[in-house]
Amino acid sequence: MRTQQTVVIKRGGRRRNDDSGGGGAWKVAFADFTMAMMALFLILWILSASTQQEREVVSSTLRNYSIFDGQPNPFELGNSPHPFDLEGYPSLIQGVASEILTSGNHGVGTSLHNQQRQDGLKMSGTGDGTSLDSIFESPFPDLATLQVMADVMEEMGRQLGAMDNLAIDLVPQGLRIRLQDNDNRQMFERGGAAMHPFFEDMLLALAPVFGRINNGLVISGHTDTVPYQGRQYGNWELSGDRALSARRVLMAGGAPADRFLQVVAMSDRTLANPDDPTASANRRIEILVLTEQAQAELMGLFDASQSDSEINQAREQARQNQPVTR
Repeated sequence: MRTQQTVVIKRGGRRRNDDSGGGGAWKVAFADFTMAMMALFLILWILSASTQQEREVVSSTLRNYSIFDGQPNPFELGNSPHPFDLEGYPSLIQGVASEILTSGNHGVGTSLHNQQRQDGLKMSGTGDGTSLDSIFESPFPDLATLQVMADVMEEMGRQLGAMDNLAIDLVPQGLRIRLQDNDNRQMFERGGAAMHPFFEDMLLALAPVFGRINNGLVISGHTDTVPYQGRQYGNWELSGDRALSARRVLMAGGAPADRFLQVVAMSDRTLANPDDPTASANRRIEILVLTEQAQAELMGLFDASQSDSEINQAREQARQNQPVTR
């Protein structure tokens, strides 16, 4: 008979590694804690190193910026002269002005501008010519100074590739800046008042200029003739909300609140392209930088302190078809 052998199986207990400390889970938790603390200290630094105005710019940028729009990094500080500057393009104004005023390449062939080119405008420093800072010495820049500002803004629009969306004209009442839609780029969402980041950056770039002059600003919103799909809300309300949105962006960029004299809803009453009432150019925002005289005339229209004698004189002269003198 075959001898049967007994098979013995030994099972040893698991070895307990007392040095493991629960594995590597604590490292993940510690890394999360470190990241959270770094974010907290970063937020505290931003709050202590920034002003209320800069915090509004940061909030606006984070709320509207998208990497899919092909925009440059709004937090890139390479072109900023300040250690903390998140306003997008404000420093571009200075750079463009320096190039234009020193080289004389204004791109505008007016006789006024040719004369200024011969005078030799410069940005700053020593030497002959007029510095850009001296342009803003007058509390109310005249039409000649506004023309120089127009040329600087036009060149800025070229560098941003926005000439199809930016139009600047010198009118008897001052400087008119028009931001408008085109077929490839819209300023607002269709039927809405939320401004797209590209146009926000343009307004943020222009805002510091308005802070250096005392000229009053009038902002008007315009739509095309396409009726708004709503009973309680139409093109009048839409154009007004868009103008108010532009005002808020300018204030976030540094334009003082007391510069704004009027925010006007124009609906489709003044079409930029009357031959095509539904054209994209009709959907626009216009900013009018008033001269001192135009500002006085505008404020005079709403001056409630006029005496009864002045009002009666105006009525009498209107009946006689005579010019009103005050």
